[in-house]
Amino acid sequence: MFKLTKKLDAILRNQEELHAALNELRNGKIERIIRQQKAMREAIKQIKHLLQDAARGVPVPDQAGSLRNLISEEVDRLDRYLVYHSDRILEAVHQTSSQGEAPPAEKPRRSRLRVLWILNHTTLRPAEVPVLESLGLEVFVPNVEPAEYPSSSTLESDTLKILNHHYFYTEKWSRELTDLINREFDAIITSVYETPLNEALTCFRGPIFARVFGREAPFNYGDLFKVYKSADLIARAGSRFVLAQSYDNIADLEDYQLKSRAHTVAVGLPQHVLKHRNTWKRARDEVLFLCPHIEANPYYRSQYDTIVQAFPHMRRLIMGRQATMPDDKSILGTITDDQLFELYRSCAVFIYVSPEERHLHYSPLEAIVVGMPVLYRAGSQLAVLAGRKLAGECATLEDMRSKAEQLVRGDADLQAAILADQEQILAPFDASLIREQWRQAFKRVGLLPTEGNT
Repeated sequence: MFKLTKKLDAILRNQEELHAALNELRNGKIERIIRQQKAMREAIKQIKHLLQDAARGVPVPDQAGSLRNLISEEVDRLDRYLVYHSDRILEAVHQTSSQGEAPPAEKPRRSRLRVLWILNHTTLRPAEVPVLESLGLEVFVPNVEPAEYPSSSTLESDTLKILNHHYFYTEKWSRELTDLINREFDAIITSVYETPLNEALTCFRGPIFARVFGREAPFNYGDLFKVYKSADLIARAGSRFVLAQSYDNIADLEDYQLKSRAHTVAVGLPQHVLKHRNTWKRARDEVLFLCPHIEANPYYRSQYDTIVQAFPHMRRLIMGRQATMPDDKSILGTITDDQLFELYRSCAVFIYVSPEERHLHYSPLEAIVVGMPVLYRAGSQLAVLAGRKLAGECATLEDMRSKAEQLVRGDADLQAAILADQEQILAPFDASLIREQWRQAFKRVGLLPTEGNT
């Protein structure tokens, strides 16, 4: 009872603060929201009185079963209702406070919707941009980073020059750039690095899709957005903001506000990966691992230590970019795409030691495409994607080492069992499914017609 009372007190304080702010901004647009807020406050007070009576031992009618469960469910409902209507209130306040500003410049008529894609993700870009273009969207990727991405843009040369000379990942938008982007673009798809995210939220008036790929447990994006001071900007953006999560379970750790704005759009597999499908021809006994940034990131240092300790006698090859090369000859550092796919084709097995349930590197997916056996941990994102226990899933690191040793020795039955079903992990990454996910995401913000766009 005490916890419920404390929760009601917090909700009531929020209600009173919002109500005071609304009274200062009273007008026809928000009158209905004010009435709703008053009704909510009365409902909360009534429930609080019931709790106080119950705590004092005063008999309370209980016609619906357990009073505790009934009140707990009602408080949760009120909490969700408050979050939802707080978004509407913030939008109304923003509209009211902007009434004295000059109206935004009218967008020119265009035959296609135009999207600004601000992600420094060299593997995702060649997979995602063509999918967006297949929906009839014109997609512009700034040339600064990644460098020199070929664009079929219809933007004028002067506009292209301004866009291509702005470093979106660290530089704030000028007034000129802000006006240009609002005039020339209908939506933004951005990474969640601090500067591009906050500049889009602060300066852009259209829909914003924040592309998220999962964080290592126990971290979530809500905490990150608080550090970035993005949370209030997201609330102010209201329904214009979409948390474009790459996996269904990423938003599970978020608060109701972010959960309500989450929309799953899987990452795609680019053609330069798919062209290597089923080319595995084992030619060596080495075992392949991924572990980037070993010296620079304590998280990956821990994963490296896990690899060394759990697989001490295996012939290891560890790939992944390194800012500083550790003193270990098995670490490959930076390699070319040709060298990467030669490793996939020739090594005995790929071992993915990450335990993360909501984050996944591309490497195990690439290995599955090539057709090499992949071992992964139970509870990891690969296990979630599989949907059931497959032959490559390992309950423990000891189980993983045992299966790796069997594969290196040439256990044909285990190899066949893994290869027989691991490709089903790739099903969510099908381009046609991702195309529909993006179509629904744009429909959600009102940018694509209901019957589709070609």
